[in-house]
Amino acid sequence: MTKREIILDFTSLLDVVLILLFFFILFSHFETNELQASMQEEQAQIVAEYDALSAEVEEKLDEAEKFLDEAKQSDERAVQNIIGIGEFSSGRSMKIKLNMSSGKWTLDIYSNDKKTHEIKSGNEDAMVSELLTVFDERGYDESDTILCEFVYNASEGGTASAYKQTKEVFESLKEEYPHLFISETDMSMFEEE
Repeated sequence: MTKREIILDFTSLLDVVLILLFFFILFSHFETNELQASMQEEQAQIVAEYDALSAEVEEKLDEAEKFLDEAKQSDERAVQNIIGIGEFSSGRSMKIKLNMSSGKWTLDIYSNDKKTHEIKSGNEDAMVSELLTVFDERGYDESDTILCEFVYNASEGGTASAYKQTKEVFESLKEEYPHLFISETDMSMFEEE
C-alpha cells in the first residue's frame, strides 16, 4: 500500500472566512455609526431640554425676585402712606393757595395754618425749583407720600391762566415726587349767590 499524500487546500475556506470577517467589520461599523448618531441626537435633545428648563428656572427666579421687591416696596409704601395720611388728618399737611389779590398772582404756601412761603408767578422752571426747595425744607424725599391741598377761587379774574400754569408746575413737581397727591378746592363753589 502506498501512501498517498493528501493535500488539503484551505484557500477557498480562507476566502470565505475573510469575506465573513469583512462583512462583520463593515456591518459593525455601520451599526456603530448609527448608534453614535442616535446618541448625538439624544444628547442634543437633552441639551435643548436642559437649556429650556434652565431658561424657565431663570425666568421664575426673576419673577420671584420681582414679587419679593414689590412686597418690600408695598410695606415701605404702606408706612409712607400712613405717615402722609397722619399729617393730612392732623392738619400738618402743606396747603397751597392761589392768590390773585396782587398785580401778579402768587402761590402762598401754608403749614400748620401759617404762611411760610410765597412763590411769585413767572417762569415755570423757577416756580418748580422754588417748590422743590420748600419740599426739601420740610424734609420730604421722593419716597414720601405727600398729601397737599390746593385752594383757589375760579371767580377771580385771571384765575384760568394762573390755574393752568399752576397745574403744569404740579405735573413737573410730580416727576420729582411721584407720590405727591394734590386735592383741589374751588372756593367759588362756596360763595352765596
